[in-house]
Amino acid sequence: QYPNAGSTMYRDWHFVLVVVSLFILHGTRSEAFSPLAQRRSSVFRSTTSFISSSRSIRSMSLSSQEETISISDAFDGGNGEYVKTEMVDGVKTVFVRIRPDPYTELEQKTHFQYFSFRATSKTPKEETIKYVIENAGDASYAIAWNGSTTFYTCTDPNDPNSWKRKLDTSYDSSAGTLSWSHAHSKGGGSVCFSYFPPYSYNRHLA
Repeated sequence: QYPNAGSTMYRDWHFVLVVVSLFILHGTRSEAFSPLAQRRSSVFRSTTSFISSSRSIRSMSLSSQEETISISDAFDGGNGEYVKTEMVDGVKTVFVRIRPDPYTELEQKTHFQYFSFRATSKTPKEETIKYVIENAGDASYAIAWNGSTTFYTCTDPNDPNSWKRKLDTSYDSSAGTLSWSHAHSKGGGSVCFSYFPPYSYNRHLA
């Protein structure tokens, strides 16, 4: 049974609670300013600073690589989304993914197979770059990659006679990737890659 608010016992209980509260508060403040707490705070700030620095370095590295090679599919029939650039076994490797078609309610899936994109290099010297379609294994008919060769052109992509084959095209079924290499000339320039030469809208109008 709790004491009445006006009783002496109530005032004594109230006094005890106030003293205990002050003692706890004083102990918390003392711990906050103790050498151990300060060291913990210092370690936390150092760890946070290290993580932030690592993220900054990673971002700067990617930005530097993106300035060397850029990927674009902003043209008629283009399909190729830039993912990342990494050094793999000492070779600069550009990863690209095929954008899927709209989801089909009938089949309850998204289809994709065709790719076509432009790679623009800004390297001051001749450089061989490897290109990888990282989601080729998820294509609608992935088995079609076996024995296939990527087409490329360094001139007018609307000219069907300008397209040539990348004979080093390779499909890794275990990794689900399609890859090939291209030697970019000194001073940079653009090259278009495609699953097969596109049938442009201008040819439709002809």
